[in-house]
Amino acid sequence: MYRKQFYQNLLEEYFDENKTIIVTTHQVEEIENILTDLIFIQDGKITLNTTMDEIGERFTEVMVNSENYQAAKSLNPIDERSVFGKTVFLFDGVGRETLKTLGDLKTPGIADLFVATMKGTYAWTLKNGYWNVNIGNIKVAFSARPSWFPTSSPCLP
Repeated sequence: MYRKQFYQNLLEEYFDENKTIIVTTHQVEEIENILTDLIFIQDGKITLNTTMDEIGERFTEVMVNSENYQAAKSLNPIDERSVFGKTVFLFDGVGRETLKTLGDLKTPGIADLFVATMKGTYAWTLKNGYWNVNIGNIKVAFSARPSWFPTSSPCLP
């Protein structure tokens, strides 16, 4: 609750049309609704630079049943993950008209977009019964590989 109040105060006290507020966070769900622009930076390079409005126009997630899997896969999604026995594909630049026959559409959340665009930057190792992951300069250990991490990533052992 404190962070939510912090962001609200930040906007009310400091934001106007003549100021830019730059927020860096790993808790994107907390600030997603107040953003106007989004930039992902990896190893000092900008990997995504877009407005929040453009995210909805450019990126689409589709949850497909097994019968539509191959048709969706043929459209070259940038990400694929399994959820409740269905496959969720993330597309960049493929029109919603093309995708709507394949399954349920939605605009991806920033966290899902981040994970999808940063694939290949994670280094997983299994050591002493723990999965260890290095994400940039962050090191985390799990007793089991987290279900949220895609199993189709080429960097997984």
